[in-house]
Amino acid sequence: MPLKTLSDRNMWSNLLYAFIANLANFQILFFLPIYFQAVHDMSAIKSGVNCLPFMAFYTCPIEFGSGLIAVLGATLIYCIDVKTSKAWYIGARIPFGLGIGLGNQVPVTALQGFATPETVAATMGIAFMAQCISGAYFVSAANSIFGNYLLRTLARTAPQIDSSDILYLGVSELTKYYEGEQLALIRDAYMVGIKDVFAFALAGTVLTVFMAILIPLKRLPSHETKEVEDKDAAAKQRTRRG
Repeated sequence: MPLKTLSDRNMWSNLLYAFIANLANFQILFFLPIYFQAVHDMSAIKSGVNCLPFMAFYTCPIEFGSGLIAVLGATLIYCIDVKTSKAWYIGARIPFGLGIGLGNQVPVTALQGFATPETVAATMGIAFMAQCISGAYFVSAANSIFGNYLLRTLARTAPQIDSSDILYLGVSELTKYYEGEQLALIRDAYMVGIKDVFAFALAGTVLTVFMAILIPLKRLPSHETKEVEDKDAAAKQRTRRG
């Protein structure tokens, strides 16, 4: 990684945005299927079908304002509970997916537009790294939050249930081994853990808005300007080599 490129404000602010923007993205994408399977007793396939309203808007990178829209969506998702209606948890994912999709490619496009021919490959590599490693870090953090609050809630509300069995079984096996009041208590505990993850995701979308403020207000160069700049940079590079 060419560290000198990170000293430019346009570079490091866009990288921070790219990193934080996926904080909420991965949490919602990872834990919504758990919510559907554990709380609403859906199969893995039906859970995937119910995620379509989110995925439909995920590939719509357009422009700014995504942070505020994602905050709205994350807030609505945070309000999801055990008895939440289908209309609510489907509708809540539309603004969230739209918000994430609007801004997800903005930092990549911006960095690519300002990069010179000799730095474009490294710049793109760093940008995509910032986006991808956020999944590794934040999903791990969310799993820790989820597991801790799930176990803490079970220990308080259902001490007779072996919490290690709950973690071992996973969401798809709960109804095979538990029923009635015990199953209801387990679902409530799952909801507590999931809700805390959604709170983490909501905080991530709010942080994304602040990250966007750090990005300098620079207009992307036009195609003609960029072409001239690239030719000049290439000529200077050949001169230095010669």
